[in-house]
Amino acid sequence: MPTDAVLGDEEGVGDGLTKDGNALNTKTSPTKTARRCGGKRSILIAVVVLLVCVLALGLSLGLALKSGQGQRLAIGAVAADHPACSRVGRDILKEGGSAVDAAIASLLCDGVRQPHSMGIGGGLIGDNTHPADSSPCAGLDSADYCRNTYKAGSIQAESEMAWKQVRVLHHDISKIAPQSGIHQRSRVRSLGSLSLDKFINKSFRQGPLSIAVPAEVMAYWDAHQKYGKLPWATLFEPAIKMARDGHPLSNSSARALQLMTKRFNVSLKAEFPQLCKSYCNERGGLKLEGDEVKLPALAKTLSGIAKHGPDYLYKGEVADRLLQEIKQFGGLVTKADFEGNLTRHERPLEYQYGDLTMYVPGAPSGGPVMGLILEILEGFNLTPADIETPAAEAATYHKIIEAFKFAYADRLKLGDPHFVQIHDLIKKMTSPAYAASLREKIDLRRTHNASHYTDITGQPWDEQGTAQINVLAPNGDAVAVCSTINYYFGSLLVSPSTGIILNNEMADFSTPNVSYLDGLKAVPPNYIEPGKQPLSSMAPAIFVDGAGDPRLIIGSSGGARISTVNAQVAVRILWLKQSVEEAVRHKRFHHQLFPDKVKWEPGFNQGVLDLLHNKYGHELQPRTTYMAVLQAIYRDPDTRQLHAFSDERKKGKASLLYGDAS
Repeated sequence: MPTDAVLGDEEGVGDGLTKDGNALNTKTSPTKTARRCGGKRSILIAVVVLLVCVLALGLSLGLALKSGQGQRLAIGAVAADHPACSRVGRDILKEGGSAVDAAIASLLCDGVRQPHSMGIGGGLIGDNTHPADSSPCAGLDSADYCRNTYKAGSIQAESEMAWKQVRVLHHDISKIAPQSGIHQRSRVRSLGSLSLDKFINKSFRQGPLSIAVPAEVMAYWDAHQKYGKLPWATLFEPAIKMARDGHPLSNSSARALQLMTKRFNVSLKAEFPQLCKSYCNERGGLKLEGDEVKLPALAKTLSGIAKHGPDYLYKGEVADRLLQEIKQFGGLVTKADFEGNLTRHERPLEYQYGDLTMYVPGAPSGGPVMGLILEILEGFNLTPADIETPAAEAATYHKIIEAFKFAYADRLKLGDPHFVQIHDLIKKMTSPAYAASLREKIDLRRTHNASHYTDITGQPWDEQGTAQINVLAPNGDAVAVCSTINYYFGSLLVSPSTGIILNNEMADFSTPNVSYLDGLKAVPPNYIEPGKQPLSSMAPAIFVDGAGDPRLIIGSSGGARISTVNAQVAVRILWLKQSVEEAVRHKRFHHQLFPDKVKWEPGFNQGVLDLLHNKYGHELQPRTTYMAVLQAIYRDPDTRQLHAFSDERKKGKASLLYGDAS
């Protein structure tokens, strides 16, 4: 259907829930409005006329269905973790905006409505696909490549046949360590100088040392310059209005305030007054769900960026004030960081699963881990029969958990490829032969301790606040993007002049203790270095069919659990043939090798858990809160029906864009 056709939308239809909160089947169906029939002569006449109207409506509806005319078909979708932000993105599509336009507008909205998870003080990782241009590979640069034509590290167009109707762009700009605030000496001792002087025995979980370069706005601008259709300023209007005029505090943000202050034993009023200014009530206590939040300083900043572009934030007086505030906090970000290259454009990894190709970001994201998990599991040829009984379900979950453990063993070796040599490792992690070798090592009878999977000793880690946005535009463009300020409310520090909540991305780096550092002979892959990105679990993914049409757009937020949750939901949709709603709602489990325990969500089938423990030997650990938050868009390959579902764990709702099927 042409993108300039008359489009419509349904409020509450395709949003994942009905008004009463129950599940809604997002398969679209014809909707019509009948005229009110009958009159006031008598109840009998009214009833008769009403019956005639109903019969006529049914007949006309049946004829319309039979002829294929007059149907309303979902032609686009946006799945965000806040209902308002899904609607914002959908409305941008309705106005003729591109998938990238819709993603940017939704992200800006999420930064206002879900500030504990993301915002313009953070960074993002994302993929998007585009239908072929009229000439193959036209206008390609280092950000683009022709599918199946990448050879020997160069970008080349071999022929129109090799084009296969899809281009892919991967933005990877999240979590960049400051360049000039951290100094190095020799290669062997460099980590000693920067880690001992800046980070060893000092807290950088929150606070000033945790702040990495906030590159989010430059990512938006870069993507819009390449693939935007609507004016840049238009994308900011909904978020500016919400920040300026006020909005109710979301359920998940209110919950995050409670969890964060309790977990880290902090008082916003005493320790982080600028954050308290927006999220504390008049008595100094934390605001609750539904309380009004106004963000005037952030609204002014968004307005300035909308009018002047990213230079408003990264150059001039605004940048100088922001950097001065970071310096006063004790942070390391400097003017040189803002003047440097804030964006990276890298080709995504490709994984082939039958007739589907998955595009996912490479290291240091969670893409290689997610891809390897699915590569291992594909060889088991899973079907719906594999979860029909508790015994079958436990056997299937055992295989999935073992795949998790092998994939997370390789994660211990990953780091930023611009700083560590991991080319051979990535080559292995994308190899079907390597996945097959790991599959053969899986003991179908029992699990084993960590030494069976790796000879590396790891430590438990976690990440927290992220937000996932998925978009499918009417023209077939798809975007999957994950944005973060890392922990809930990032560093907990807010720039007074801009209203920006600053990230704590530096907390995702590893740091050695002093005794280990003294004997250091090589640079471990995830230690801090200037300009480096720490490991991340973020793994937005797009699955396309042989024609290049998006089949599944998926991604989640939830720290270390992102890769495993993405993988198991994809398995449920693609191989176990569950509906999108069922797959996203299903109780989840997680294993990251260290600690050597299976974590599971409240409400998980106890009989299956007993089998995993008693029969397969897995140590179990309940998780008191939900296991990541996932957004998914899926197009049925047979019916071509479009399904979008936002995870109810974060009270999200997806929005579908409708058009005339004829």
